[in-house]
Amino acid sequence: MSNPTSTNALTGLMVFCALVVTALMVKRELAPQARIPSTARLTTTAVPNRRELEYGGRRIGPLQAPVTVVEFSDFECPACRQFSLHALAPARRRYGDNISVVYRHWPLSYHKFATAAARAAECAAEQGRFVEAHDLLFQQQDSLGLKPVSDMLGTLDMADSAFLGCLDRTQFPMIALDSKLGATLGINGTPTVIINGERMSIPPDSAALDSLIQRILEVKRHDE
Repeated sequence: MSNPTSTNALTGLMVFCALVVTALMVKRELAPQARIPSTARLTTTAVPNRRELEYGGRRIGPLQAPVTVVEFSDFECPACRQFSLHALAPARRRYGDNISVVYRHWPLSYHKFATAAARAAECAAEQGRFVEAHDLLFQQQDSLGLKPVSDMLGTLDMADSAFLGCLDRTQFPMIALDSKLGATLGINGTPTVIINGERMSIPPDSAALDSLIQRILEVKRHDE
């Protein structure tokens, strides 16, 4: 006959272990979306086709800005949203004309609504509303798939008939070009961030991005 005390102790231990394993699994799943690492783990590699990457795409900011951030991104990607809203957006506000962002489309195949969002952003761009569409799509990322992208971007000042007609198209040259460029770089995840021709090993968080920009601007001031 088994000892009730021993049985209860064993059961309690098993429950405790199960809870620990579950907690670790949850932490592992949430960690990549909850926090983007800072400069401690950030390394860079020069890209061979900097000019091609920077002079094209959808630009946010002036062409001659001393800091150019090229971002291969996906509107359905949580890490892309994190980088866009919590690193890029503060930098755009703080540095103004000193920073330019070149958005490159890289919709991941396993994100069901990423391609539709990319096409909607392109259609908005044709009416001069890419910046607003870019920001809205990331701000309302949780609504992708729950309501049409035409409704998500309905607050923008666009010609509805032209926008809806654009969404019905099957060819989007900018998305195709971005995909081709990304393939040459061997991109396998988003966001992939390239700053002044240097590819980041990880997407920088707000503090890391700010530090990188300050360093670039300091070198520019020193050279002038």
